[in-house]
Amino acid sequence: MKYLFLMLMPIIIFADAYAPKLQRRRAVPNVTVTRWVSPDGSQPLKFKEWNAKQSKTKAWQIKPIYLPENKLDTRVDILVEDSLVSYLTSNLDTLVADLVLESYAPAVYSVSGSSPESLRNFLISEYRAGMVSTVLIGDLPVAWFQMIDDWNNNGIRDPGEGYEEFPCELYFMDLDGSWEDNYMQYDTLDSMVPGTDNVFDTHIGNLMPEISISRMPVSVIGFPVQTLQFYFNKNHRYRNAQLPVCDRALVYVDDDWIPHSYGWDQDVGMVYSDRVFIWDAEQTRAIDYRPRIDSAAYQWIGLFAHSWPGGHGWKYNNGQLWDWFWADEIPSINPIAVFYNLFACSNARFVENGFCGGRYVFNTSTGLASIGSAKTGSMLEFQDFYGQLALGKTLGESFREWFGARISDGFEPWEKSWFYGMCLIGDGLLKTHTPIDVGVSSIIAPPIRVDSGSVVTPQVKVKNFGNAAVDFSIVLRIGTGYEDIKDVNGLSSGDTAIVNFFPWTARPLGTQVIRCTTLLAGDVNAFNDLFIDSVIVVPGPGIADDETRNVSGKFGLENIFPNPFISRTIISFAISKESRVDLVIYNASGKLVRSLKSEILKAGSYRVTWDGKDNQGIDVMSGIYFYTIKTEGYKTIKKLVLMR
Repeated sequence: MKYLFLMLMPIIIFADAYAPKLQRRRAVPNVTVTRWVSPDGSQPLKFKEWNAKQSKTKAWQIKPIYLPENKLDTRVDILVEDSLVSYLTSNLDTLVADLVLESYAPAVYSVSGSSPESLRNFLISEYRAGMVSTVLIGDLPVAWFQMIDDWNNNGIRDPGEGYEEFPCELYFMDLDGSWEDNYMQYDTLDSMVPGTDNVFDTHIGNLMPEISISRMPVSVIGFPVQTLQFYFNKNHRYRNAQLPVCDRALVYVDDDWIPHSYGWDQDVGMVYSDRVFIWDAEQTRAIDYRPRIDSAAYQWIGLFAHSWPGGHGWKYNNGQLWDWFWADEIPSINPIAVFYNLFACSNARFVENGFCGGRYVFNTSTGLASIGSAKTGSMLEFQDFYGQLALGKTLGESFREWFGARISDGFEPWEKSWFYGMCLIGDGLLKTHTPIDVGVSSIIAPPIRVDSGSVVTPQVKVKNFGNAAVDFSIVLRIGTGYEDIKDVNGLSSGDTAIVNFFPWTARPLGTQVIRCTTLLAGDVNAFNDLFIDSVIVVPGPGIADDETRNVSGKFGLENIFPNPFISRTIISFAISKESRVDLVIYNASGKLVRSLKSEILKAGSYRVTWDGKDNQGIDVMSGIYFYTIKTEGYKTIKKLVLMR
């Protein structure tokens, strides 16, 4: 009985401490808890193990590097580990300049020492001076918290409810609450007894977070200086609309959360109207997830899976088997995505080497931030987070508002179990944004073949692929002697326009290359800005043909454009003599998708369009495909990337 009392006592004390503050009891959600699963039997890093590795030689010290000149703008702090400052000078200068342009008043400080209490006291003084958000760069102080989970809110330790200790960023967000160390772990019972161990376990008073905190912990990722320099380069490019991103989201929900998947997808839809929604129990596997993030671009990925810091586990075969995805795979896959919401156990546990949330952010060409938990549990009530993003607030502001909504009427034990480990990795001052993207859909005129001396009015079709009306210019060049530029004003999102250019006279004889280019500052997708085609000028009367042109020489590929493509692409080729030609599309698994040509063709040039459909006329999913062209004595295989 004595030991049973020791196990229950911390939970009972917690419930009693918070009962007077509850205005209403929120129902315990019927949501399966994210669990630590791993194929290698790994266990969470303990505070004592982590603490033993921390440098105890440096005294606490903060030095200003840059102080804001404009005291009227929104004050934000950038705190940098002192040993990194000299290597990041130019990056920090660029970041400050970007933030000033966004109407922030940034202050930059170098920091040494590992005391979380000292850091929090500094943040309190900065908050009183008007600071609302802080970004922590490098190995800066970490506050740990310990607790016994109570997922069902019954005050009794049930199966699956154990002791946890974890980094707790809420400690630095709530600046006027009281954080205390009143208990210590009782190892033999995996429980807590009165004592102190430098790990917080009690949080009382005013719990509402005052500021947002985001963190860039790169030593556990490796090569801290180079990793941060790389990160700040893509951060600057994103802020200036130079980082290729796609304004859509991937919502990927594994078996245990299928009943909630539709609502969660709709929550993401508050920010992204264009979404790929995957929730089928047998489809959500590593063998599906890998090619999906390898072959298509997203600005946001919402991932729901049991996990561990080293990767994800997906159930299949009616939940009887596991399929594993390792964090170490992320750098080589290099997914084209910017933000990640990881409903995945301990994926954001930033004290673990190579943690998954850090791999997505720091080891990819476009990753900039991930939100997740440093323990079991994760984010719920997603609408309070995405709703803030939809209003144009930063990641950090939205995270703080979400936490505030959870705490507004008290924090029950189940909420503490779900949410106390939540943290934001990367630059919390970033916002989701609507991309600016226009491109050339097709060249309508000149046709494939024209008579010498004919006068043709060149004509092209352009489209606004972004979500905002834009003004832009188009340059058209034919051969070496013709160039014209036209302006397109106020083209609305999703609309197309036919643009006519100055008349062109068809000469000299032979093949003339046509190049059409859109010009728009900040265009986020360079793949569709340039369209290349050709026209053959022939002597005397000619016969227009939509598909063939006479050419000489060997078989060859003239052009594959666009690639990657969204709705359709054109495969061009030429043959020098009559021959049977087979043009076939296969998927990445080698399965036949579409037969585009299988017939005897005369000598000439051909352009064949693939509209992204299979032989049954059904749209195929985004991904990597291959086309093969085979004719007498020749065969070639090339890759295509479909981005829906």
